[in-house]
Amino acid sequence: MSTLKPNPSAGQVQLNIPSERERDRNFNQGGRSFYFFDFDDNVAHLHTKIIVFNKVTGAEVEVSTTDFPIVLKELGNKDSEWEHFEVRDVLEGGSFRNFREMPKDQLNGKLQP
Repeated sequence: MSTLKPNPSAGQVQLNIPSERERDRNFNQGGRSFYFFDFDDNVAHLHTKIIVFNKVTGAEVEVSTTDFPIVLKELGNKDSEWEHFEVRDVLEGGSFRNFREMPKDQLNGKLQP
């Protein structure tokens, strides 16, 4: 089991797991590795909204990316305020439309969402 020890100079908690330093897998080709991580709502809270649709009326409700995991679990559940709502995973006008660039002619002078 590892132990967590504060490192005041680093300003963060170090996870003390013994490991040997390895050369980058692309070292012989002059390359360096880099890593991707889930940025939104982990590092920064974004204002981008996800749209859920009322299956009965077609009404759209904007949900923040922070609230979406909570709402998603309730979609379609009987006795939930989200019982009659759904996610529409379609390219045009769907729930995640604010996560795609819009054609400039559809922006009407606004910025990309």
